[in-house]
Amino acid sequence: MKKLLSFFAIALILVISACSKESSGDSKPAISFKEFSTDVLTLDFPSDYKFGITLNIQDKDGDIEDSAFVKIRFLDPPEDRNYQPYQMPELGVYGGKDIDAELVLYLNMIDFNRDNQPEVDSVYFDIFVKDRKGNYSDTITTPKMAYHSL
Repeated sequence: MKKLLSFFAIALILVISACSKESSGDSKPAISFKEFSTDVLTLDFPSDYKFGITLNIQDKDGDIEDSAFVKIRFLDPPEDRNYQPYQMPELGVYGGKDIDAELVLYLNMIDFNRDNQPEVDSVYFDIFVKDRKGNYSDTITTPKMAYHSL
């Protein structure tokens, strides 16, 4: 009788473990750079112009609605700004689901003003995202792009 009970207990454990939900993988969001909204950034753009950075974004648990953090980096003379938070868009019905999508972050032209503005420079960005559970993606660095103050 004890052998039979032991057998049923082991069989029950195997059935429960076989039916349990598998982990959906890494809960850390992942991002990669896709493109800029323009090839050259100039201060001649209207002050209300929104410069876009398109990212590919993946999040296994679909809670990527918190923040994206962007650091603007100028090449010559070198200048690194502090990371600035940008609100992520609401996901609505997609919240809580495995997400693999494109996201466009819009920066204002005023974000690019400098005290000692050279006529020609290069600018690039360090970006990471945070989800609602506090998981951070790895930080990515975008390619450099031309920046003119003409």
